[in-house]
Amino acid sequence: MQITPLNPEDPPSLGDFELLGRIGQGGMGQVFLGESPGGEPAAVKVIKPSVVDSVSRLRFAQEIEVLKTTWGARLAAFLGADAEAEQPWLATEYVDRPNLARHLRTHGPLPSVLTAALGAVLAEALSAVHTWATSSVCRPLRGSHAQSSAYMPTLRAWHRLADTRQERSRLELRELPQE
Repeated sequence: MQITPLNPEDPPSLGDFELLGRIGQGGMGQVFLGESPGGEPAAVKVIKPSVVDSVSRLRFAQEIEVLKTTWGARLAAFLGADAEAEQPWLATEYVDRPNLARHLRTHGPLPSVLTAALGAVLAEALSAVHTWATSSVCRPLRGSHAQSSAYMPTLRAWHRLADTRQERSRLELRELPQE
């Protein structure tokens, strides 16, 4: 995963998380690499100031509530959040893995046994999400949402309640052998 330096306008920290670099961005926000006071790496998501309003704060607060109550062996852990901050933010466990779509472009299709294992572990992770977050709606998982390089995937679920009609999920793999 490519991490770029912070921009001058980026905050140096959000909550107790020191921001170290930029991981990615979307229409609603920016994701930073952060570090907890104990040195734990985190993916810290913040809503862009240009889109912060009462509706986006409510949706973000709903997303946080789902993340607080969704956990499992294959799910990235919720670390903290503040939907009422000047810049609303949330932090989850950071797992540094390359993008599955990029891996497939570079190395070609996964061997059959790894494809089957990936499907089984993904089903396990999604089952956990739906067990804990029964009010969420799943969007399709795409290769660009999946992190690769593993036998033990971790689903990075960014949930939004059903009334927002959005959910983002990420799958991470560790130690995927190179062929």
